[in-house]
Amino acid sequence: MKKILAGASLGLLLTGCASMQLAEQPLNEYQKIVEIPNTKQNLIYDGSKQWFAKNFNDSNSVIKYDNAETGSIIGKGSMKFKCQGEGIACYGEDKTTLRFTVKVDSKDNRARVSFEDLILNKPSEVISGIRSPESNRAPGYQHEVNSVREMLDTTTNSLAKEVKHSVSSTDW
Repeated sequence: MKKILAGASLGLLLTGCASMQLAEQPLNEYQKIVEIPNTKQNLIYDGSKQWFAKNFNDSNSVIKYDNAETGSIIGKGSMKFKCQGEGIACYGEDKTTLRFTVKVDSKDNRARVSFEDLILNKPSEVISGIRSPESNRAPGYQHEVNSVREMLDTTTNSLAKEVKHSVSSTDW
């Protein structure tokens, strides 16, 4: 019976460790061009400010720089990290947040969204009387890189929808 339990424990441990493969390199930045056909730069810029407000709750505290002439907006943001690993890879990740600097550059018919300084912040916590310190690091395991890319891709795609919605809502 002890051998069966030991074997099962070892199998579970190996399954968890296998899902925690290091990525080729940590994910420090992510960039995507969003096509928004038949939309002028100023409308994309205005819609981007609304996108900041809706995605980050308060555009005034998030936006650190904006220039209507160039169509650029830079802000600081964070979102709850959605771990999608297998086995024990996501154990204890429920309080982890993804922090970043985000920049939107707009031109007629498109916007470039850049996320830089990507940091996974895991707060300090006590589990079973053992304190783990706070950690701040770039996504470095493959499951983290995949999760962050998917999160940022979804967020970036919502920019095009927000711009189209803000343009259509001005015509009521």
